[in-house]
Amino acid sequence: MIGDDGVDGYFGTLSQDSATIAEVLKGNGNKTLMSGKWHVCNDLEGPSDGPADGWPCGRGFDEYFGMLTGAGSYFAPKHMLRNNEKITAPDGDWYFTDAISDEAVDQIRRHHSDNPEQPFFQYVAYTAPHWPLHAKPEDIAKYDGKYAEGWD
Repeated sequence: MIGDDGVDGYFGTLSQDSATIAEVLKGNGNKTLMSGKWHVCNDLEGPSDGPADGWPCGRGFDEYFGMLTGAGSYFAPKHMLRNNEKITAPDGDWYFTDAISDEAVDQIRRHHSDNPEQPFFQYVAYTAPHWPLHAKPEDIAKYDGKYAEGWD
């Protein structure tokens, strides 16, 4: 692929000419589930008349929860989706890393309950360790001063 600047390489969006693992596995009877960052499309808003072809559910995933970008606030990430619906992070005691894990487990539980004999593919992609590095205040407090004297 050659970009507008004449440089060969990846420009932030998956090519429609190549299959994702989810597209291949879904085509072979698997339920395809994803939770976390997508980070392989430049279309963060989607077309006005529906979902973007480059979003996870347009690239083979039956279910998706997460954000389209690769970095952002762990407490209030932007560009979030549940399947093809734009959502916002809830206010209060919410942390994206935990939400990714919780959703992945929920997707597997729902699938096992609804279709226990159908094979599935689960892809989980955390934003950590992308910048900015955010942690819950109670986790930070556990290590306060731990490395004040240096790494050794």
